Amino acid sequence: MNQKFFWLSALFGGLLLAVNLSFGAGLTYATGNPSFDMLITGLTTSFLLYVLVSMTKTFGVITITSTIYCVLSVPVVLMGPPGIYKILIGIVGGLVFDGILYFFKYKFLAFLIGITGYIITSMLGIYFAYGIFNFVQFEKFKSIAIILTGTYIVSAWISAWLTRIVWEKRISELLLVKQLMK
Repeated sequence: MNQKFFWLSALFGGLLLAVNLSFGAGLTYATGNPSFDMLITGLTTSFLLYVLVSMTKTFGVITITSTIYCVLSVPVVLMGPPGIYKILIGIVGGLVFDGILYFFKYKFLAFLIGITGYIITSMLGIYFAYGIFNFVQFEKFKSIAIILTGTYIVSAWISAWLTRIVWEKRISELLLVKQLMK
């Protein structure tokens, strides 16, 4: 992997935390429902990861971004209750996403399948963490996990479709983006 892409992935991991913490964590705190941040973070995560993948088309960028995002989210309610377990979720989810993208040669359908795999892997990791660590809101999370997962996937797909349009018409034409893609 190109060193530039490594640092770009790290930047996107931090950016993802900043955006999702600003919008998503507030929703979880406001509603008191675990993982409600996913209603917003499906949109923002899909947008940022689509831009990153479109710029790089390199195996590993999602894994690095996801891992950094999860390391930074250890003390907050993004990706489940605070805890170090999130790092493993970030690594595994990122590898699943990267693997799907690589296997399907970075096509748009690969992105949709990849983000779906990422979401399902992450939700399963969060579910197991709730159960293993006996988090207080496990029963509440368990009762809405399937609905949240479906909602997260749909919001990510909608965002991917919209981002694809914006990417092709505007973002890919920006001078900074063209320079980073070289």
